[in-house]
Amino acid sequence: MKGNLGNVKKYITDTMKEHAENLEFEQAQMLKEKLIAFEDYQSSSTVVSTTIKDIDVFAIVTDETMAYVNYLKIVNGTLVNTDIAEMQMNLDDDPADLLSFVIPTIRERFESNAPEVVVPILITLPDPKIAITVPQIGDKKKLLELAETNIDYFIRQKRETR
Repeated sequence: MKGNLGNVKKYITDTMKEHAENLEFEQAQMLKEKLIAFEDYQSSSTVVSTTIKDIDVFAIVTDETMAYVNYLKIVNGTLVNTDIAEMQMNLDDDPADLLSFVIPTIRERFESNAPEVVVPILITLPDPKIAITVPQIGDKKKLLELAETNIDYFIRQKRETR
């Protein structure tokens, strides 16, 4: 996409206006939410931080049957990849255990060698050289919140397409 997103935003805005003119307010509202999410993504998809260099960010959201993990790959302070993994939940599954299990797989798939992993809860990883951060404030916390927001939108889109 290379930051050239004006046409996409115009298309969403025009379609949203059409729905509003046709009194299809629910569809217009969904597009408005997508536009807001898109703008949030766009503003954070260029340089996300001048102080953060290479990190991997993982957020997890669970419900009764599924776990969703969003991955953000930050290289030189720029968001370069994002992915969502879906996993079936068992009654005794713990979010920390799920993260500990899925993170090495995702890092391998995206060929990440980031020295730090940002997560919402304390976990253990097989490689003791990887620093694990559970941020409370600052840029890393904002990235974690972005990853959680991505999961929320993903879940909402899945429900809309059913």
